[in-house]
Amino acid sequence: MTIEEIKQLIELKQPLPNKYNIFICKDESAQFIFHQYLNAYLEYSNLSVEFIDDLTAVPNNNLFTIEPKNIKILYVDKLEINYIPSENVWVRCKSIKKDILSDISSYIIEIPKLEQWQLKDYAISKLSFISEKDVEQLVNTHQNIYWLDNDIDKLLLFESVQSQHTNIFNQLYDQLFIDVSEYKIFDLINCFIKYDKNNLLKILQNIDNLEIDIFGLITLLLTNFKRIIDIQLSSSSTPETLGISSKQFWAIKKFSCGIYSKTQLLNIYALLTRCDLFIKTGYISTDMLLNYLIINIMTIKERVK
Repeated sequence: MTIEEIKQLIELKQPLPNKYNIFICKDESAQFIFHQYLNAYLEYSNLSVEFIDDLTAVPNNNLFTIEPKNIKILYVDKLEINYIPSENVWVRCKSIKKDILSDISSYIIEIPKLEQWQLKDYAISKLSFISEKDVEQLVNTHQNIYWLDNDIDKLLLFESVQSQHTNIFNQLYDQLFIDVSEYKIFDLINCFIKYDKNNLLKILQNIDNLEIDIFGLITLLLTNFKRIIDIQLSSSSTPETLGISSKQFWAIKKFSCGIYSKTQLLNIYALLTRCDLFIKTGYISTDMLLNYLIINIMTIKERVK
């Protein structure tokens, strides 16, 4: 099957002819396309994702097997076995062993590298609230598709709240092109999420170079911790129920869940809700509120079990 054929089927929300599909992705942009197609397929197929370590772990179905509800995903650099499962399996690899090519040729889809005009079209489709000239500048300064997509996601956080958080939106937009300081607001947020005291100390040592809009900081912290709570504490959460992409869902589940306990997460979210009220009512100054956040979140593991 060609990439054009599978693209058309997914756009039309049609079932794929093969349950077993092998995507050759030789570079990062091709891997990005793979994830875009996977996310789109999951939206209408009613399947969940299950990551596997090898193909032999996938059982072949018999007549009495219930139709699977998962699509199994395997990431390998080089595919070296020609085992063909009958369940839904997608393999993402950079290359395939020559000896097995003839046996699995009908399952192979090669994804080409993204061209610059494709990156621009993708960014324009996502950032309709930003001028085309600015989007083009954004694309030209981002050679890595994942870096570009990550910064697009950051800008999308402010699509509907630019007027309320103009300072942080402008700061973020400017930082997509130049480094105004070694540490940015998203590094600070990441320290809270990952409970990273070492990097937090480095940021605090450079705090004079970091302009922080406390309203935007609280908004982003509430959004991020709410997603962690939804994913870590609920087995029924899906990308669709949370309104995020499958890629974001997996990244949160893999890298941000399990750092805090259930009680600690709920305490942090209650703290952030109080801080949101404090700053909106003028109960506490912005400088004091940042100190309050740092002290309470970064000591929670010692205080709350």
